[in-house]
Parts: sequence; structure tokens; C-alpha cells
Amino acid sequence: MEKKITANLIWILVAGASYYLLAKLGMELFALKPGNITLLWLPSGIALVIYLQWGYRAFPLIFIASFAANFSGMSAASGAQAFLHTMIAAASDALTAMLAYRICQRYLPHGLVRPEDLLPFGLGVCLLPAFVSGLILALNLLSGGYIAWNELGSMIRMITLADNMGILLVYPLYQGWLSGMRLPATEQRWVIAAAMTITVLLLLSFAAMPGLLYFCLPVMSLLAFYAGFTGVAALGSLSVIVIIAATAQGLGPFLSVDAVESNFELMSFSYAYMVVVLGTALLMRDIAHRKATEAALLHSETKFKTLFESSAEAVMLLDSRGFFDCNRATLQMFGCASREEFCAKHPSDLAPPLQPDGTNSFEFASKKIMMALKSGCELFEYQHRRADSGHDFQAEVARLTEGQGVDVILDIEAGAYVAKEVQSLRDDGRLVIISVQGGVHSEFNAGLVLRRRLTVTGSTLRPRPVAFKAAIARACLTSVWPLLASGQIKPVIHSVFDAADAVSAHALMEANQHFGKIVFTWEKA
Repeated sequence: MEKKITANLIWILVAGASYYLLAKLGMELFALKPGNITLLWLPSGIALVIYLQWGYRAFPLIFIASFAANFSGMSAASGAQAFLHTMIAAASDALTAMLAYRICQRYLPHGLVRPEDLLPFGLGVCLLPAFVSGLILALNLLSGGYIAWNELGSMIRMITLADNMGILLVYPLYQGWLSGMRLPATEQRWVIAAAMTITVLLLLSFAAMPGLLYFCLPVMSLLAFYAGFTGVAALGSLSVIVIIAATAQGLGPFLSVDAVESNFELMSFSYAYMVVVLGTALLMRDIAHRKATEAALLHSETKFKTLFESSAEAVMLLDSRGFFDCNRATLQMFGCASREEFCAKHPSDLAPPLQPDGTNSFEFASKKIMMALKSGCELFEYQHRRADSGHDFQAEVARLTEGQGVDVILDIEAGAYVAKEVQSLRDDGRLVIISVQGGVHSEFNAGLVLRRRLTVTGSTLRPRPVAFKAAIARACLTSVWPLLASGQIKPVIHSVFDAADAVSAHALMEANQHFGKIVFTWEKA
């Protein structure tokens, strides 16, 4: 507890000192006449960061730091008046930063993530609170006699731009700091190369060719193609600070007879510069994220399609309009020649007119489909029949085995299916229940089990102990694997495709002209 209190105290002192020192630095580096206007007010961004870290408890800290930083500039008035106007300025700084914090929390809870986040950030987080600050501070200066009436408009404009730029430059750095500020080696090289290029352009523009400064923007835009958001934002913010500081010292292209208009042109360029840089970086990050998502979806879809098509169990997909896809096992089970034939049918077309309980098959199926779409899951029993012969499955088994029945049935339903399955077994046949999706209660003819020496049993591996599962694995390795290794048992493989050619593999499978497995291979990275 004591360590936490100490850490919070240190954080508060560092945050307050940062606000104060950046305010004093701004007054030294970014101050221009007339009126000793500060072109860039980085403390507005620092104040927003403090609120984001500490919430509303940051108000007194920002108020005190702003009061200490502004008092010397207000000392031209008498003591009481200077104190009052400094308090108003400090309260304005703290309240407008709080407004930016509330807007940020409301509209950008995850920070700058997508390109469209720039609109609420630029207008809501940066410009609106900065305009409120500019209006309050300009009126405060007017009422104290620090500026004349004819300077009010330009003062509102410059304070708005100064506070706006402070948030615009600092917040992206804060977001980068939260993400770790770690750049991969490749990105570091691109950032260093861009920084060196911009340094050369700025030196030349300050020395002899002012127009070269405008080439910094395409350099930063190109950097966004090769580096992440953090590196681009950091270099963009640093270059803008250098441009504003140099202009304050009489260097660069933003110098003319009308100092107020020159200052406005500088800040407008700086604002547009950062918005374009941040927008390009966000756009490239969004494109990279979408490409990664699409690749993951394609990989996931390939895996799903492979499992879907290769499953020995019938799998069919439907929505409120009916079936829209099925696998090959479904076609074989229902006796349909193609997916198109199967998907053109309603579930009731693959069933007798009435279910065993007398319910109309069409109404029952339609009701259950709507219930499943509404709740996400619906378990029920439904008697089907084949599309080609019209036989139900029990009759189809009898037809295919000439009335003898089958040796083994693996049952994943249980419930009412057990009675039909018992009737479909041949003498000494076995029914193995491996799941109970159709219910845990069953009724069947026990006399038939006795007369035909049938075995009804169950099996599930999940609850068995690890030692039992290990024994099964060892038995497979000892008894089954040698047969595969010696070639006595061979998998039937029709074709082998590279995973990148999954489309051709699926086309072959959908043509239903193959016999055996279709295999994908992946090259080792």
C-alpha cells in the first residue's frame, strides 16, 4: 500500500513538473509578437494525458501547474488583478482539458485506431476544447487590459490553434507510449532514414530554400507505408515542433510583413501536416489489419471447407429460406445427384408426409428451423427418407442388405432411433452408442435382442483416465501402425494438392468424380 502511494506521488510530481516545464519552454521557444503570443501550447496535450491517467482527480494538479506557469506572464497588472486573471487562466486550462478528456472517453474509448477516428479526434478532442480555451483566455486577457479590442479575434484564433496543436502532437505520442514504443528493426531503419531526410530538408529550408520545407509532408506520407503508427506519429510531432520553433526564431517560409497572418499560416500548415500524417499512418495500419484478417479468414475457411467436405457424417447448412449447402456425405445419404438438387428441396421433401407422431412434416420442420434460428440451437427428432427411392433409412438398410441387416451401427443420436437400429442389425450384430443428441431415454424390442443375440453397448473416451487413453495410443502404435508402415493397410488417396491450390482441390471434390482422399500439403517455413 505504501509503495502504491509513493508511486502515485512520484507520478503526480513528474506530471506536474512536465506541465510546468513544457509551459515555460513554450514561452521561450514558441513566443512571437505581437502580444507575446505562444504559437504552441504543449501543456494542453499533457493535461489531457494526466486526465486519461488519473481521471477527474487531475483537476487540482493541472490548475496549480498552470497557475505557476502563467503567473509571471500576468504580472504586468497589479498584484490582486494579476492573481485573479491567472486563476481564471489556470481554471480555463484545467476545465478545457477536462472537456477534451470527456469527449475522448465518449467517442474514442480505444484511442486512434481507424482512419475515421480522425474526425472525432480532430474536431471533438482537439479543436472544440481548444476553441473554448481560446475564447475564455482571450476574454480574460481583454478584461485585464493585456490586449486591445482589435486584437481579440486574432488572439482567440492563435490560442485555439496553439492548444489544438498541443493535443494533436502529444496525444499520439501518449498512445504510442501505451503500446510500448517499441519499433521492429526494419521500422527503425525506415524511421531513421526519414528523420535524416527531413533534417536535411529543414536545414536547407531554414538556410536558403524555404520551399523545401513542404517536401517533409510526402516524406512522412511515404514513411507511413513502411513504419507503424508510433514511429510515424513520433517523427511527425518532432518535425512540427522544430518547424514552429524555427519560425519563432525568424527562419523558414512562414515570414511576412503581417506577423499575425504569418503565424496563422504556420499553424494551419502544421495542423494540416499532422492530420495528413496521422491519417495516412492510420489508413496503412487499417489496411495491414484488414489484410491479416482476410488471410486468417481464408485460412479458417479453408480448414472449415476441408473438414466440411471430408466428413463421413452428413452435414447440411440452412437458413430461413432453406438449405444452401451440404457435403458429399449428405448427397450419398439422401440419394441426391448434386448440391443444387439437394438445396432446392425443403426438409419436408426428404421426409414422409407425416412424422411418427402424426405431425405434418412441413409444418414441423418449418417450426423447428425458425426456433433454431431464433435461439441458436434446437434438438429434435425428424424422420427422413431418400430422395431417389422414397424409402426411409430403415427400409433402405433392409433393401441394401437383402433383409439381413448390418453388422455394426455407430449411433450419435440414441433416443427413439435405438428401436429402429435394433431392427436394422443382422444376427450377432452390435449397436454402439457414442452420443445421445436425440435423448437419453429409449424403448426397443428386448425380445429381438435375445433372439438375434444382439449387443447394445456404449463408449465415450472423454471421461476415461489419462492412463486408459495412453494405453489405447500404445495399442494403436503396436497393433495398427505396423500395418500402415508395411503397406498391408493403405489409405486410398486420389490426389495431392498444395494448400495454396485449395480452390482446385475443392473444385475436384465438388465435381464428385474422385475415389479416395484429397490431400493438402504444406511446405515447412
